[in-house]
Amino acid sequence: MEIQIELQGLDLLIAKLGRLAAFRSLQPAMRDSLNRVWGDVAKYPKSPPEGVFKGFVSAKQRRWFFAALREGRIEVPYKRTGTLGRSWTMKVDTNIDGIEGWIGTNTIYAPWVQDRNRQAAIHQGRWQTAQDVFEKQRAWIVQRFNRAIAQLLR
Repeated sequence: MEIQIELQGLDLLIAKLGRLAAFRSLQPAMRDSLNRVWGDVAKYPKSPPEGVFKGFVSAKQRRWFFAALREGRIEVPYKRTGTLGRSWTMKVDTNIDGIEGWIGTNTIYAPWVQDRNRQAAIHQGRWQTAQDVFEKQRAWIVQRFNRAIAQLLR
C-alpha cells in the first residue's frame, strides 16, 4: 500500500532552503507521523471470548490447522506471542527528490490480519487494518507537516 500526501507551502520551502535541505528539515514531522501510525497499528485488540470460532472456511484450512497442531507449530488454546505487534518497523529516506516514510512488517501472516484487502474473516471487525489506521491519522499527519512547513518558512 502506498499513500501520498500533497503539502501546502512545500514549493516556498524548497525555494527558501533548497530541495535537499527542505526535505531534510521535514524529517522530524515524518518521524512523528510514522510513530503515530506505528503506535496504533502495533496495538492488539482484546482477545476474543472463548467459543467464537465458527469452524474452518475450507478443507485446506482444516488440513493446515491439524498439520500445524501435530507439528507443534500452534497450541490449543491459542496463546498470543506478540510477534506481529513487535514486528512493525519504520524507515525514513530523504533525498533530492523528496522525503519518504515506510511502516511495514515482514511477518508472513500480517496481510491476513492487518491488510484491508486480504484480511481473513475471523479478524474482520476486531483487528484494525494498516489502511484504517492511516485514514484515522491522516488529518493529524497533514496538520503536523503543515505546522512544520509554516515554522520553517518564518
